[in-house]
Amino acid sequence: MDRFPRFIGGRTTVTSLCILTLWVIFKGVGRADWKTDWEKTVAAAKKEGQLNFYVGRYGTEPLLNEFRKDYSEIKIVSVNATGNQLGTRIISEIRPGK
Repeated sequence: MDRFPRFIGGRTTVTSLCILTLWVIFKGVGRADWKTDWEKTVAAAKKEGQLNFYVGRYGTEPLLNEFRKDYSEIKIVSVNATGNQLGTRIISEIRPGK
């Protein structure tokens, strides 16, 4: 049996990605040390020199431009694709040895 669920596509994929995104955003709500976590994240991105930004929709350039203003030393690698394509790519990138 696969470790990751297979989605049929269409609304199922969109709904699943929305739920996952909301979970990631709100899982830290109520944590008092979010600023410390953010500072660690920024420091790691500066050390690595880039931020991989995966997005299923176009039109994020204004958001990325604001990020570039505040963190000009971090290069943004933006990947636009469908939800299924992004999921496959992210899973392959987090596998051991990659």
